[in-house]
Amino acid sequence: MIIEIYGARFVNKGAEMMLYAIVNKIREQYPDTKFVLSCSSKSEFNLLTQKGFLKRITYRKHLLDLGDLGRFIPKSIRQKNNIVLESEIDIFFEASGFAYGDQWTYRMANYVANKFEKFKKNKTKLVVMPQALGPFNNQLNNQHTTRFLNLADYVFVRDKQSLEYVKGLDIKHSNVKLMPDFTMLLKPQIDEKYLQLKDKVLIVPNKKVITTSKLSNIEKLYSEMLKEIILRLKAKGLEAAFLIHEGIGDYQVAEIVNAKLPNPIEIVWEKDIYKLKGIISQGKALIGSRFHSLVSSLSQAIPSIAIGWSHKYQMLFEDFNSEKNIFKVDDKKEVYLNKVDEFFTDNKLLSEKENLLNQSAVQKEKIDKMWEIILDRM
Repeated sequence: MIIEIYGARFVNKGAEMMLYAIVNKIREQYPDTKFVLSCSSKSEFNLLTQKGFLKRITYRKHLLDLGDLGRFIPKSIRQKNNIVLESEIDIFFEASGFAYGDQWTYRMANYVANKFEKFKKNKTKLVVMPQALGPFNNQLNNQHTTRFLNLADYVFVRDKQSLEYVKGLDIKHSNVKLMPDFTMLLKPQIDEKYLQLKDKVLIVPNKKVITTSKLSNIEKLYSEMLKEIILRLKAKGLEAAFLIHEGIGDYQVAEIVNAKLPNPIEIVWEKDIYKLKGIISQGKALIGSRFHSLVSSLSQAIPSIAIGWSHKYQMLFEDFNSEKNIFKVDDKKEVYLNKVDEFFTDNKLLSEKENLLNQSAVQKEKIDKMWEIILDRM
């Protein structure tokens, strides 16, 4: 069996978690399955070879899409270099996480809809994995998203708000189901070199809080909020450390905050997704703006506070009965510091942990059910 995964790559850690959550789960039941990722450059080709993925050769830029370029390569060369054709794909997983709706260009939905149409002719099974979707007030986003969702064999949405947005589209089938983020099942790896982080409060910044906001003073608001929270934690006798869950942009946010502190805190930048999850599992609590860092903390019963930038954070915390633990970046200082004081008491942390243990079990049971649905039809 040959499976292609779309939208989940290696630069974005949340996307990488989604990629390997699919790979690991399917290999549990079908160990001989081969996994394919598309590539359009030599460096990407080499990376996929190194990581053990088959390749599908493509090229797309703006409106230009040259399609499956592997069809121009002789079969002997394709086989030697582990290159597959679009027509050889048995199952196609769409796992973009959050890529369709008014925050994004319609070209992304149009591209996937065109792919789905080709795959449908080849009788490839099409699965849209749990992700945030919408809103769809833009006519072209609405049109092209409706096209590919109607072609899918299964559509899983990650939250109630996304489900409402999808219900507003003209979907012709009933295979749309609400399911949680499936990276919760990834197993953490504890690395001894990070044992000094045990019981620290982990601060996970996100550059997108700044780049996606319409507030003119957003960088100051966000960095000041993180600074004040860290100072309040220290006053309460709690140690904090920055955990970089993404890339250089997040690291730069941590540096900006550290420059404001009288005593800078440690910045940890671990790029292995399993070790990242392991670090989070050892924390006393997590205050974060990266969605999948919060998925990892909540699902491991680590008390968590979100400073979010889209509806997906609110929906995630509602799933874990923790929706009160979300800060708005423009909250007044006394408001969010009072919340920090209320949150970081022994009784509150204990009750949060107990709640998350219960809710995590519920969410993971739903993910198991989703995989039963998918695997039963493979």
